[in-house]
Amino acid sequence: MDQQTILVIGATGTVGAPVARQLRDDGYQVRLLVRDPKRAAAQLGSGFEYIQGSVEDHQVVKQALSGCIGAHLSLQAGSNPKDIEQVEHLGVMRVVELAAKQHLTCLTYVSGMFVGAEVGSAALDDQAKRSVEQALQQSGMSFTIFRPTYFMDNLPKHLQGKRAMVLGKQPHPCTWWRPPTLVAWSRGHSRSRRPRTKPSMSRGRKRSPWRKRCISIVPYSRPRQR
Repeated sequence: MDQQTILVIGATGTVGAPVARQLRDDGYQVRLLVRDPKRAAAQLGSGFEYIQGSVEDHQVVKQALSGCIGAHLSLQAGSNPKDIEQVEHLGVMRVVELAAKQHLTCLTYVSGMFVGAEVGSAALDDQAKRSVEQALQQSGMSFTIFRPTYFMDNLPKHLQGKRAMVLGKQPHPCTWWRPPTLVAWSRGHSRSRRPRTKPSMSRGRKRSPWRKRCISIVPYSRPRQR
């Protein structure tokens, strides 16, 4: 059986790197779209196919998606409004558009924990992510949207000696995630919920071995059990 290819965009990030490694270890051919292949190879090692470029380049994205059965996106452009617009909004929208045209069987996307809530004009990254979620819902593809609260891999950044930094009051316990958990969810190993969309969205699509034909949205908080 031929090895199936999955594209990972954002593979050099804290969340994307473990996902790329997990997919490789699961037996997939993993293709990475990176700005600097030499630097990415030094970080991630062998066993990956590296394509140089970014989501801002239409032709490069099209080339990166060619022959793939699925794609995983985990991008964060920082705080610069121009970068957010070019990368997290227009760039990711470009990936969704081209993935739909190439009939990928599934696309997984790491969104934000507050995207489902009302966002103000200052929350540009949340606005960008909400636009991407809407585009995915209208794409006709099978997809998974993740809205995780916190990844354990980021914990060392918030520790000083024996002290942990906590922002604000926390009425709900934090839901702890490891990036490889995203792979398990997107392959349907965990419980998922049917989307509140038209049933025809996934009807007639070939079932992918990588992902069930439904949408899973990770809740950003989990109420305490009374």
